[in-house]
Amino acid sequence: MKPYYSKSELIGLIRNRALTLGRTPEPSDFSDQDAKAILSYFKKWPKAIKTADLKHLKSDSFTKAKTTKTKSLKVNKPSVRKEEKKAERPAGRYSKTIIKNMLLAEMKRQGKRPTRKSIDENKNLPTVATCLKYFNTTRMQDVWDEILD
Repeated sequence: MKPYYSKSELIGLIRNRALTLGRTPEPSDFSDQDAKAILSYFKKWPKAIKTADLKHLKSDSFTKAKTTKTKSLKVNKPSVRKEEKKAERPAGRYSKTIIKNMLLAEMKRQGKRPTRKSIDENKNLPTVATCLKYFNTTRMQDVWDEILD
């Protein structure tokens, strides 16, 4: 046993075991040392399974054909509310340039900098959280400083 496992290594152990077994693994499916390492990190087995995106799997519905990593194993039906939300916001990924152009166009339309509230209310713009993520900051002032420079 290694003296230290990172979170990604533990998740990898769980996912690999799930692919090998063709079902969601239990602690008894691992060696004692691996099971102890997983449980000492996640504290509870359901939390470890949830983190590894395996909680929804049933032994009869899981197939070994799914060999792609992590998110492709998840098969959740989107709720109606999520579908409505997707329809309200533009689909797809943004880039800094796209966000910059969208915010500048909105600023030109309003004649002033849009507020956080007006950005979030406008369904044609990315959310403030998305803007902050792409500009790698926690303040809208930093976003505006970068845009207007």
